[in-house]
Amino acid sequence: MSRSPLFGSLRRAFRLAALSSRGGGRTPPIDELIDMAYSRRRFLRQTAAVGAGVAATSLAGCARGEGPSGPAGSTSPGSPPRVAIVGGGMAGLNTAYKLSKAGLTATIYEGADRTGGRMFTATDLLGDRLTTELGGEFIDSTHDEMLALMAEFDLERLDTQGAGSENLRAETYFIDRRHYTHAEAARAFVPLAEKILADYDELDDVVDYRNAGGGVELDRMSIAAYLDRIGARGWMRELLEAAYVTEYGMDAGDQSALNFVFLIGTGDLEDATAMSLLGDSDERYKVRGGNQRIVDALATRVESQIRRRHRLEAIRSRGEGFTLTFQTDGGVIDQDADIVVLAIPFTLLREVRIDVNLPDVKRHVIQELGYGANAKVLVGFNSRPWEAQGYSGATYSDETFQLAWANSYLQPGSAGGLTLYSGGTPAIEAGQGTPEEAATRLLAGIERAYPGALRARNGKVSRFHWPTFPWTKASYACYKAGQWTTLAGSESVPVGNLFFAGEHCSYDFQGFMNGAAQSGADTAVAVLAQISGSRLPAAARRYSRRQLARLA
Repeated sequence: MSRSPLFGSLRRAFRLAALSSRGGGRTPPIDELIDMAYSRRRFLRQTAAVGAGVAATSLAGCARGEGPSGPAGSTSPGSPPRVAIVGGGMAGLNTAYKLSKAGLTATIYEGADRTGGRMFTATDLLGDRLTTELGGEFIDSTHDEMLALMAEFDLERLDTQGAGSENLRAETYFIDRRHYTHAEAARAFVPLAEKILADYDELDDVVDYRNAGGGVELDRMSIAAYLDRIGARGWMRELLEAAYVTEYGMDAGDQSALNFVFLIGTGDLEDATAMSLLGDSDERYKVRGGNQRIVDALATRVESQIRRRHRLEAIRSRGEGFTLTFQTDGGVIDQDADIVVLAIPFTLLREVRIDVNLPDVKRHVIQELGYGANAKVLVGFNSRPWEAQGYSGATYSDETFQLAWANSYLQPGSAGGLTLYSGGTPAIEAGQGTPEEAATRLLAGIERAYPGALRARNGKVSRFHWPTFPWTKASYACYKAGQWTTLAGSESVPVGNLFFAGEHCSYDFQGFMNGAAQSGADTAVAVLAQISGSRLPAAARRYSRRQLARLA
C-alpha cells in the first residue's frame, strides 16, 4: 500500500525480485512472471463492470449495517455527554458522522473556513472540466473505510487501472536520462531482495513503543545508511531514494530504515504466485469529480454541528471533562465538554497550551512526531503528449521533479495536467519563488523524459505547498530514525476522556486518507465504549490485528 501508483509498482518490482531470488530455479524468469500477471489483469478488466456493481452493493449494505444499534449511554443520568471534536478534516468529520448514526451529537470545531482538511479538490484549475487533487489523491483497494463511504454516498469510482489504461505503459523510471521498465527494476532488485527479506523476517508483527519487536537497530538507522548496508548502488539506489523521499516527504538521511523495510518488504511470499504479484488494485481509485466529495458528503450530514473559524488555543482539565479555549472572529471564547476528540495534526497541537495530566510518552509524541514535507506543482497542457509517446505519465526520476503523474488521466476532454510531486528538501525548495518559476525549473526534466511536452503547455500553473499551509504545516506523519520503537502506536492512545484521531493515529494506514477515515470510525467506537463503560465493544472487529494487540 502506498500513496502513489508508482510506489505500488516499485513494491511489485521488489516482490518479483524476491520471488525470483527465493525460487531456487523453479520460478519463471521475471519477464514471464510479468506477462502472466498482466494477462490476469487483462482478464479481470473484462469483468470489472460486473464486479464493481456487486462490490458497490455489498459495501453499501455493510455501511448501512455498521455501528452501534441504539443511542449512546450518558456520563450522567438523563443527559447525553457533551462531545467536542477539534478538527473538521476526514477524521473529525467521520467521528462525528459515526457518532450521529449512533444517536450522539458532537460539536465540531474547525479553525479554517472550510472543512475537509487534506482532502482538497480544485476544478478547472489546469483545464476545462479537469479536477485536480491538491491533497490526498489515490485510494487503495484495501482502504475499506474510504470505499465504504464512497458506496454509502453513491460516489463513482475512477479506476486508473481499468478499461482505457491498457494501451499505455503504466509507469516508467527515468534515471540518468533514460527510461527503465518495470522488468528492469525487478531485475535490479534481485541482489537486494534477499537482504531486505532477511531483515523483514527478523521483525515482530508489531513494532511500537511498547514492543521493540527486534526493530531497534533498524529503527535507529536512516534509510540512507540502510541502503549503504545492503549495497544499493547505481540507478536503483537513485530510484529508491527518490521513491522514499517522495513517499514519506522526508530526506533519506532522516527517515527510520523501518519505513523502508516495512513498506517494501510486506507481503506473504510463501503464498505468492506469478498471478498475484502485480496485484489488481493498488492505489487504483479516485472519486470521479474529486475526492473532496467524500468529506463534503460527510460535512453535509453533520453541518448543523460544525463551528468554523474556531482555532484551538488551549485545553485544560475540568474534573473529568475539559474546557477548550478558541480564537474566533468574535474574540476568545471558552467551551466546556465532557469528552474531547483532538483530530488535528500534531504539528498544530504542539502549538496549543495543554493543561492536562498527560503521560510522558503522549507529550513526547505530540512534540516530536516526525512529519513529511511534500509539495505539488501542477501544470496544465493543451494535450497529453506523454500518452502520444505511449506512457501514462507516471514517472519516478532523479531529475528535480522527482515524481510525476498525469492528474488528468482518464478524465474527459483533450486537456492534460501533470502533478510534479516533491518530498523532503526538494519540496521545501519547490515552495520558493512563484509557481511559474518552480514549474519552469521542474519541467526541464519532464522535457527530457517526454520530448516536446513543453510545447503543449496551456500556460496554467498552480502550486500547493503543504509545509507552509497554515492548517497542517506538513503533509503527513513520517517516523524519523528512532521513532518506531519509542513513539509508534502512542499517537492514538486516549487519556481518560481525551481522545486522538487522524491519519497520524493509524498504525496500519498512517499518512493515508483511509488512515484518517478509519481513525475517525475507530474513535467513535472508542468514545461510545467509554460512555457505556465497555472495554472492547463488538464493533472492535474493525480493528486490525496490530491494533487489537496494542489494546490487549
